Amino acid sequence: MCALFMLHYHSFCTFSALFAYISIAPFFFIKELGLSVEEYGYHQITVLIFYMIGTFVSKYLVSFLGVGRFLGYGLVVSLLSGLCFIGATAFWGHTSYIITGTMALYCFGGGLILAHSFAQAMAIFPRMGGASAALLSTMEMFFFAAVAVFVVGAYYTASMWSVAVCVLGLTLSAKGVYWLTSHKRVGICQESQV
Repeated sequence: MCALFMLHYHSFCTFSALFAYISIAPFFFIKELGLSVEEYGYHQITVLIFYMIGTFVSKYLVSFLGVGRFLGYGLVVSLLSGLCFIGATAFWGHTSYIITGTMALYCFGGGLILAHSFAQAMAIFPRMGGASAALLSTMEMFFFAAVAVFVVGAYYTASMWSVAVCVLGLTLSAKGVYWLTSHKRVGICQESQV
């Protein structure tokens, strides 16, 4: 169970940061920035398209790089996005294009990360693939995403700062656990090469 948790911690954090963004974005884009619902939809379609591109790219590149290294690259992309989110917000303020651009980059990295999480969960317990994927989903949704949504909602101040800090904090945490498991000879990330 510990190996499953450590192996998928990066996916828990990625999923949680995405849900933190999704929970605050409609209120901020529509109420604070004054975008119409249609304009907000276009921004979210952009974010979704980048997630789809990330999953599409991962389909072809994971066989060359392996899951462990590929997850590391996905975390680097997500980490760069989190840093850009904080930096761009600090220097240029909250504009819909900056928020959408940084979250599109984050979702590209998320596509690289999340595309293989369920396959890894099923590879660990091949005879109970459905149960292990269900456990992964439960942990992502209930334990991690719910907490992230609660935290960004509690600290929402009519700005995206709580989301930006959440995205960066969760990504740093995921990158740290990935680094420990891949470089400190814990070896969990290399165990299941799906």
